[in-house]
Amino acid sequence: MATISAESSLDKDTTNNLAPSTAMFQATLQGLTVYFQLIRLRNSCFLWIGDSARRVDALSVALPNPFDNKAPLVTAITDRRTNDAQPVRDEGQQIAAKLSRKLGAQVFVTYNVAEASEESDLLTAIEAHLFSLIKNGVAFTL
Repeated sequence: MATISAESSLDKDTTNNLAPSTAMFQATLQGLTVYFQLIRLRNSCFLWIGDSARRVDALSVALPNPFDNKAPLVTAITDRRTNDAQPVRDEGQQIAAKLSRKLGAQVFVTYNVAEASEESDLLTAIEAHLFSLIKNGVAFTL
């Protein structure tokens, strides 16, 4: 079950103010507390997803593809993980691509959650939580 902390500043209407704004929230997903920090920018957003280690290991970006709206352009900007720690799939790129496709905007994502096991569905739970926030009217961009 996901919960949003009391300190959350997830306002639903930011259309009148085009200055960057931030929101911090947390959710307990599959027994792990996952922290989120969102920086809303004009037609873009930066999303940090992490655990209690509070680090930044990899940064990915996705943006709408002008030729194919179902396949956003995605790349890793930086990755400080060791080769052994790099997963077969890059979770940050996966989340950035899905959010970019949903929002129609440029999305930066840094994913820094150490999963307990390879069989864990934590990434799926994080994605579901983010999409439920969007469905409930939380603004991710300005």
